[in-house]
Amino acid sequence: MFVGNTHFDVSWFQGAMTAPDAVRWRVAWALSEMFVVSRVSAFDDNSYALSSYYDLLLENGLGTYRNLLEKITYHPAMGVYLTFMNNHATDSTNKIYPDENYVRELMQLFSIGLYKLNLDGSEMRDANNNLIPTYNNNDIAGLAKVFTGLSWGDSRYLGDNEKNNWSYTLPMKFFPIDSSDAKKNPWKTKPRIVNGHEPGPKTFLGVTIPDRPVYQGCLGCVGLPSQRWSFHCPKAHSAVGNVKSFAGLYSAGGNGVQQQRKRSAR
Repeated sequence: MFVGNTHFDVSWFQGAMTAPDAVRWRVAWALSEMFVVSRVSAFDDNSYALSSYYDLLLENGLGTYRNLLEKITYHPAMGVYLTFMNNHATDSTNKIYPDENYVRELMQLFSIGLYKLNLDGSEMRDANNNLIPTYNNNDIAGLAKVFTGLSWGDSRYLGDNEKNNWSYTLPMKFFPIDSSDAKKNPWKTKPRIVNGHEPGPKTFLGVTIPDRPVYQGCLGCVGLPSQRWSFHCPKAHSAVGNVKSFAGLYSAGGNGVQQQRKRSAR
């Protein structure tokens, strides 16, 4: 049976209009406007991709921002849409370098924004009244190395692209080593085995992390998410007072921000 975009649309409207947990659905809708993936992409007419991604927002929208970012990062719809699916470590021989698309969106739209903000959402200024950038090209290149080595959840090797609709429902898998040559050419006695994940430390945003698959810390992003939440859920302004109050809850973490997010979405 073919399941396409219409099936997703009908299911979404049915849930949005009749689900008893209306707040959770409103939060997921707002988050889908912030963490955008689109059917105008490689997964057009694949309702499994969008349904799985929207389920992720429904299941994690009322949790912590750190956990939400991690879940979104490992979802194949985001990996395909922002082109870091099968993102490869530097391979100078074949002139391959880490894809920077997702990293740019992660910092610019999903977390710290282009310029430093005060807790109330206003832009910081330096002594010359200029805006203060939050990151530069070196930060982009350094962080891009972190998101290398990720492929489909049902892949046999990094670079595997022969997937079906159900592949979009599985979290991406981490491949520190690229053994694709051996997998695709089992007759080779000495296949080319190279790094899938960029080895060595990664430096960005003033910190250096050791050689490991993912960054376990927090980017300290409170101003921009709070500002965007207030935009997508106007009641957040009256419910919390202002962006600064909401950002303070983000900084503190725990149940405070989750409870306020629920109230502001009602």
